[in-house]
Amino acid sequence: MCTSLYIGLVGEEPHLLFGRNMDIEAHFNEAVTVTPRNYPFAFRCRSSLSEHYAIVGMAAVAEDYPLYADAMNEKGLCMAGLHFPHNAVYAPPCGFTKEEHRLAPFELIPYLLGTCATVAEVKKALGDVAISDIHFSHDLLNTPLHWHAAAADGALIIEATADGLHLYDDHVGVLTNNPPYPYHTAHLHRYDNLRADFPLVPHREGGTPLGDTYDLGLGMVGLPGDYTSPSRFVRCATLRRLTEWANLSRKGAVAQFFCVLEAVAPPVGCVKTPKGEVHATLYTCCMDTESLVYHLRRAEAPDTVSVVLTEELCLGEKLKRI
Repeated sequence: MCTSLYIGLVGEEPHLLFGRNMDIEAHFNEAVTVTPRNYPFAFRCRSSLSEHYAIVGMAAVAEDYPLYADAMNEKGLCMAGLHFPHNAVYAPPCGFTKEEHRLAPFELIPYLLGTCATVAEVKKALGDVAISDIHFSHDLLNTPLHWHAAAADGALIIEATADGLHLYDDHVGVLTNNPPYPYHTAHLHRYDNLRADFPLVPHREGGTPLGDTYDLGLGMVGLPGDYTSPSRFVRCATLRRLTEWANLSRKGAVAQFFCVLEAVAPPVGCVKTPKGEVHATLYTCCMDTESLVYHLRRAEAPDTVSVVLTEELCLGEKLKRI
C-alpha cells in the first residue's frame, strides 16, 4: 500500500508539489540520500553515467548504489515507485529485446532522473526501454512496482504489465496500487457528485429540514473511508480536487499537501498483512520543485524535516546520506 500525489503550478507563489505515503511493514534501511552530479551511475545493460542531474530522495543503499523509493532531480522532475503486485510483469532478462534497451526496475528512477528534466523527455526516453527482470543481487530481488512521475509539464503513470509497457498521462494527480491505472480513473467517475458546499436538502415529513440534524460536510457523504487501493485513490483525488490550492502560499500548500496524504495514511494496527504483520505509513514526503526542498515526516517523529538540494550537495562523486 502506498499513495502518491502531485499538485500543479498553483497558488500565490507558483510551484509544483509531489510526494507520497510509504506504507510498509518495516524499515528498509531508508534515509534521505543525495546522488551528486558526478556519482558514477552504473547500469547492467546500458553505458554508465559519469555526469547526470543531481538527485535527492528516500533510498536504501546497497553496495554503494542508491535504491530510490522516491526522488526529485535538480530540474524539478520527480518520481515514486508504488507496490503493484500481480499486475507488474517485467520483461525477461534475456530475450528478443536488445540488451542496450533493457533497464532493471531499480535502475528506472536513477536513469530517468539522471537524464530527463521534463515528463516529455521521460516519454521519449522510455520509447525504447524494456523494464527487465534483472535483480540487484541474489538477496535483493525485484519488487513489483508501477511509477508516478511529475514535472512542470504534467504527470505520467508508468506500468509494465503482461501486454507491455504503458504510459498514461495523469490528469488526476494521484496513484495508489492495484488494479491498473485505467481502472482507477474509470472508478473515480462514480464519485463526481462529491462536493465541499452544503447541499440543498428537502424537508422531511413533519417539516424539519434534514440539514438541521447534521453538521457541515453533507456534500461529501459517500466518500470511501477504508484503506483499499481504490478507496484511497478516490479519497485522495477528491480531497486534491476540492482543496483551494490557489489561495495558499507555498508554506500553506505544503501543509495542506501533508494534510491530504494524512487522510489516506493507515494508523498503526488498522491494516495487517495475511501474515499478521502491521502495515502502516512509515513516512510521508513532499517535494517542492521550485525551491528544491525535500520535506519529510516520519511516523515516529511527525515534525517536518526539510532537506534543500543546494549547489554544494549537487557537487562531488560520493553519495550523501542525511
